[in-house]
Amino acid sequence: MAHFSLKLKLFVLVTVVYAGVGSLGGVLLEFIISKDYFGIYPTISIFYWIMGLVLTFGLNRLRKTNPDRLLHYFMTVKAAKFVLTILFLMLYVAYNPEVKMQFSVTLMCNYFIYSFLEMYIYFLYNKKIIQAQDKEKNETK
Repeated sequence: MAHFSLKLKLFVLVTVVYAGVGSLGGVLLEFIISKDYFGIYPTISIFYWIMGLVLTFGLNRLRKTNPDRLLHYFMTVKAAKFVLTILFLMLYVAYNPEVKMQFSVTLMCNYFIYSFLEMYIYFLYNKKIIQAQDKEKNETK
């Protein structure tokens, strides 16, 4: 049951934090600097939310099967996210060159914000795992 609880907590954490950051960014762009708002903005948050879920659920699954590979998996997902971000940027700018600067700056700001959040979530995840392992060791003594 603790395993499901951790999955649920990770899902809720990723969803709430990413929705909050995405909404705040959307409000900032639409109402404060409305000339820089573009219709595809919500897809940026959705893209990073999906990548965040892939990271957290992949970490959770890998923890059981091969815990020595957690850092490798984390870095692989980070590299894939960077490549996909650049591809997303190139495709959008190729079809909408008039918003090249606004979209590029917004996308890269979101990239760094969400990368920081993913590192923090990874830190919390590892902290929970270590606490659970310590608790198991203390109970077996």
